[in-house]
Amino acid sequence: MWFDEAVWRKAANWVVKLASSCEYVFVPREFQHLSPRCLPLEFTHFIDHHRTSAIIFTKGSVDRLGLSWIQNLKSFQLVDIDELFAVMVSRPIKSIAPPEETLVARQTPYLWGKVKQILSGQSVRTSRVADDLSSARPGDPYCLIVNACLANNAGEALLGASAQEVIQQARPDLRCIIADPDVDRTLVANASLVAIGPGGMLYDLMGHEEVALNFQNVANYFRFGYLAREYGVPLFVIGMGSQLRLISRTTVAYIRSSIADAIFVNTRDSHSATVFTDRLEFQGPIVVTPDVCVVYSDMIRKVASRPSERRTVAICGTIGAETVVALDREHQGRTRIILQGLEDAQWFDRCEAFLRARINNLEVLDVRIMGSNKVGAAGPEPLIEAVATSDVLISSRFHAMMVGIIAGVDTVVSGITNDKRHRVCQDLGDQDWVYFHDHHKSPHSEFRERALEAVRSGRRDPSRGRFSPADLEPIRRLLKPTVQKPQVLGPVVVPTAV
Repeated sequence: MWFDEAVWRKAANWVVKLASSCEYVFVPREFQHLSPRCLPLEFTHFIDHHRTSAIIFTKGSVDRLGLSWIQNLKSFQLVDIDELFAVMVSRPIKSIAPPEETLVARQTPYLWGKVKQILSGQSVRTSRVADDLSSARPGDPYCLIVNACLANNAGEALLGASAQEVIQQARPDLRCIIADPDVDRTLVANASLVAIGPGGMLYDLMGHEEVALNFQNVANYFRFGYLAREYGVPLFVIGMGSQLRLISRTTVAYIRSSIADAIFVNTRDSHSATVFTDRLEFQGPIVVTPDVCVVYSDMIRKVASRPSERRTVAICGTIGAETVVALDREHQGRTRIILQGLEDAQWFDRCEAFLRARINNLEVLDVRIMGSNKVGAAGPEPLIEAVATSDVLISSRFHAMMVGIIAGVDTVVSGITNDKRHRVCQDLGDQDWVYFHDHHKSPHSEFRERALEAVRSGRRDPSRGRFSPADLEPIRRLLKPTVQKPQVLGPVVVPTAV
């Protein structure tokens, strides 16, 4: 943990000390719980650098600051600097003694070298790009798609690939680079278009229990609205979902300013669209479509139409090992465990011995790492194959559920009322082969009984599968016109209340 290292503890002490005399303290994610005044470094994109603020950052992350802060960094008071961290305040604090001149001379050249590189348009970090998913090659004009493609979750990789498919159908003149948020500024500066999404990035709470604020999530993704504006690159939002609530006024102001001049916003359900209209006051076009993965609907139903060698019941998500065993006893075929995300793999590691001792015909498919890419971006095919060749799906995972519904597979899904899974099931209306269970409101025995019923009599019928690539036509229409570069806006001053 960070507090085991002296250099991190010293930086943390500066966070607490400066929070007593500054309006804002901009810090890395690890320090954001130390004071109510702490915000992510990326929030400097919309808070004026003239405000009385402190910034505590690793010297290698100076590019995460807003451009006006980077441009004015040498005018700030240097409070402390060491081999890892720099501590600065935007306005002088007389009670703080300056660091030793020898320390400054030894530790600042690296920092100022980074600043010089950024301001001259040079690259300062290695970008985390999903190479196996991206289509752009050196020299190609490209759209930069920023989502959680490298989060060790096949659903996120499916989203990135789906967005690329839709964008290139509308803009065949562009290739695509699919990346996670940890990229160099030059990747934005050289893009022809920037897309935030797809994914459920629209929340500032931690977990479905909503136990704490989580500023860093929106900071990572909606930072790209500011970067696109700094470099005059058109921006749009694609496949966005609201998983949890937006609580903080500061979060709302940050996102609102980030997307203010986006050419359009696309959400995957009506509830998420109302967040953009009512909470974020977005004035541009907003289109609601199903999740962008439906671009693969024809492929999914083609896979589902293939005959199977044996009847297969698929389990995807953290269902419970004893329930999996009980379901296996109700059919004579194969039980398939699909590991879509890291949490699934961790669950299986804990339960593997128990499951293998009790299930004779057990198949385990880790769809995160199939194919040539071993870092969580295997492409859409492994997840599609695993789900669409099953006859029953029992899942707590959104994208496994989506593939199952598209393929016409009897699906039992566990979630929470009004979450992303429930909204899809609710919009489908009365479908006796798709069942949603709220595990907060209803007992597990009810879920188990419905899952047992599906295992006994469920089937795969592609002809009843839902959704079509045509459902995404509103996105294609908005992407086809030639877009103009947005007007460059200055930083926005936000209320002090967090």
